[in-house]
Amino acid sequence: MISAASFTLVDAAGNDYTFAAPNGTDTKEQMFETLLSTSDTGSGIVVFDIPANARKLVVKYIPVAETKDYASWS
Repeated sequence: MISAASFTLVDAAGNDYTFAAPNGTDTKEQMFETLLSTSDTGSGIVVFDIPANARKLVVKYIPVAETKDYASWS
């Protein structure tokens, strides 16, 4: 299962930012819980509310049922 809650942003200071409700934004493309099987594809938007001075952001992916990072991008 994949959802917006599976993604976290981490800044250079080590602060974690979880997904935020996109207030005032159309939510039709937001990533909600979706069950994907092998070779399935999906897409969606994940919104984060971060300070303007946050630097060197890294996106981490941790599946909802797991406790360790599966992937990260910077």
